[in-house]
Amino acid sequence: MAVAELAVALPALVILVLASIEATNMIFLRESLSATAYETVRMAVRADGSTAYANARATEMIVSREIKQATVTMKPSVMEDTERGEVVVVTANAPCAANSMLPSWFFAGRSMTVTATMVKE
Repeated sequence: MAVAELAVALPALVILVLASIEATNMIFLRESLSATAYETVRMAVRADGSTAYANARATEMIVSREIKQATVTMKPSVMEDTERGEVVVVTANAPCAANSMLPSWFFAGRSMTVTATMVKE
């Protein structure tokens, strides 16, 4: 009797555990992209900030958080020409499937995008 109960319950428990791990991994991806966008826009809006500094910070964050296939875009794209008080928008994007721990059909073709906005100092 116990073997039958185990045979029924074990697959459900394994699926629940794997789904929980994958969900926390996607939460980590979202928070990592959020931190990347924030740090990038923070470097871009500084009075002495430049496109090169912002791109270097974005790359540093992506590498340190081990985000795969991430892209970071800035608008306006050249910070040196941006006037004080102008809005700067940074968007960080990464495909979910590339950053998934498990081979996942659920995240296939989906990507996660985070935007951070600040005003140039």
